[in-house]
Amino acid sequence: MAEKAQLTVEALPLRTRHVFGLSRGAEQVFENLEVRIQYQGLVGLGEIAPSAYYGERAAISREGARIFWEVAEGRVPAIVQADDPTSELIALQKAWDSALRRNGAARAGLDMALWDLWGKAKGRSVNPLWSGGSLNCPGTSYTIAIGLPETLPSRLEASRGFEFLKVKVGGPGDAETLREIRKLDSRPIRVDANCAWRGREAVEQLRPLVGFGIEMIEQPCPPRDLEGLDAVRREFGIPVFADESAETLEDVDAVQGRVDGINVKLVKCGGPTAARQYIQRAQELGLQVMLGCMIESSVAIAAAVHLAPLAGRIDLDGSLLLDKDPFVGVEWLDGRPRLPQGPGLGVIGRG
Repeated sequence: MAEKAQLTVEALPLRTRHVFGLSRGAEQVFENLEVRIQYQGLVGLGEIAPSAYYGERAAISREGARIFWEVAEGRVPAIVQADDPTSELIALQKAWDSALRRNGAARAGLDMALWDLWGKAKGRSVNPLWSGGSLNCPGTSYTIAIGLPETLPSRLEASRGFEFLKVKVGGPGDAETLREIRKLDSRPIRVDANCAWRGREAVEQLRPLVGFGIEMIEQPCPPRDLEGLDAVRREFGIPVFADESAETLEDVDAVQGRVDGINVKLVKCGGPTAARQYIQRAQELGLQVMLGCMIESSVAIAAAVHLAPLAGRIDLDGSLLLDKDPFVGVEWLDGRPRLPQGPGLGVIGRG
């Protein structure tokens, strides 16, 4: 009897060094999940980073992973044997659509693990298939979340060596926070409001902030407020990027002409297989691409970094904000990621 592939999904709690606050709430402990697909003595690693904003919690993602695995299990031999498994994994994504819609985080975890398993079976990195073997990655931004003012100096100190700051706004005292940052730091700032304001309110709330050296504005309005996004873009002439407004491929088409670019996150779109399609579609439409992340370990960050040469901007600091990262993968040099060199995603447990 042929060996059957096995799926294991285990808790992967992650804690940030500081409370991670944004316009819709604050957390410090994140209930991520580790995905392991075992086949022929090899283990493919993936990560699920559930987002309550998208209706996902750890329990929901576990159930989603179980449903997706029922579809994927019989396809594992074909995926592992393929010289290039892209077409197999695109077909799997379509089959997943028929089994369960959305649940991007669970999809992403399984998709990462299948790619990692394939790479380990072939003794090859995923990078040549994903980004043509390019090692040229942009520098990442480093997030300064909404938090206690007294912790700002230590958070800025932790960000040293990174070219850009990403400051979460939409909370109390945004202007005061930026003013304090400017007293201590001169680096370019990207602000992310996480849907904090509607329509012209976004323009008025951003007006006192743009003088602090802002070079990008991310998702100032709710997902369907495309007119609000367009108003911000026209008012300030600063690049506006859609995140929550670009959840699906159809959304990417819808935001064209309203924003300058989109934020592609693996856990939002359903993994690296889907992310490559998002990037291609954005480029066809003339939209810029930023690769983003949630609070994640080096497993998910490494998966995104292998796609980083395809993006003009990256925001892949999720593992850098952790108190302790359980995995070793990406190395950082002058704020730029160095791609893991091992097979698959190139990630190993810290031990």
